[in-house]
Amino acid sequence: MPVRGFTRGRFVKERLALNFSLINALFQDGETVNAESLRKKGYAPHHLAGGIKILVKGALEKRVTIEAHSFSAAAKKKLDELSIPYKIVSAS
Repeated sequence: MPVRGFTRGRFVKERLALNFSLINALFQDGETVNAESLRKKGYAPHHLAGGIKILVKGALEKRVTIEAHSFSAAAKKKLDELSIPYKIVSAS
């Protein structure tokens, strides 16, 4: 029997999850990882309602600057250990 009533489905803002292994594959040393650069590489859609979330899967071997909307706790810890600059930006 279908459930009737309120659903959050149309209000959920999907977020692009980006792993360290994917950053290694898409970017070179010295580049900036952000929504604009992901769009130019054809990986991100034009409008990211939920933003970008950085996850720790894989090893980060490139020296890049990361600008994302959110980071997992493990990703922040790993970036601090590797002394890779990162910045939290607001979703637009």
